[in-house]
Amino acid sequence: MNALEAGETTQERAFGVFAELMRDIILGLVAGLITTISMSMSSTDNATNLRLRHLRAWLAEKKLPKGFRMKVMEHFNETWTNNTSVDLPALLEACPPAMAASMAELMFSRVVSSVPLFKGLSPEVISALCLVRRPAPPSPFVSRSLSSAMVLVTEMQADALYEEPERN
Repeated sequence: MNALEAGETTQERAFGVFAELMRDIILGLVAGLITTISMSMSSTDNATNLRLRHLRAWLAEKKLPKGFRMKVMEHFNETWTNNTSVDLPALLEACPPAMAASMAELMFSRVVSSVPLFKGLSPEVISALCLVRRPAPPSPFVSRSLSSAMVLVTEMQADALYEEPERN
């Protein structure tokens, strides 16, 4: 075995030190990148939790009844946590027709086909109904403006408000 194979020359030692240094720098960069990615992924959760803490403090400061505060916190926790910020109608419109129909069917066919009025309809008709459905305005109330439409509540509870018409 000569000196070159044993790594005993000055050049080999220098190369070994340089390789170790480069490896440590690369590992440090990878660790930093992973930390940055994980922090940015949880920043949405942190922002939501911060908003909920501020809301809880504000509600307590206003001395609103505890039951009402709990309903408000539940509503905004659900709203802010599940806000995906995806415009579904625009997304379905941007998809090719077959993909949009499949996506709508996969997302809504179970709910639509469970409505007694639609039971027994063919899968094609259920798919068409899923595709033409439109989300109601984001509100926990079903109002008079929706009275001529069928409203299927799929993701939250809703209360129907009915106002007596004014009589002259």
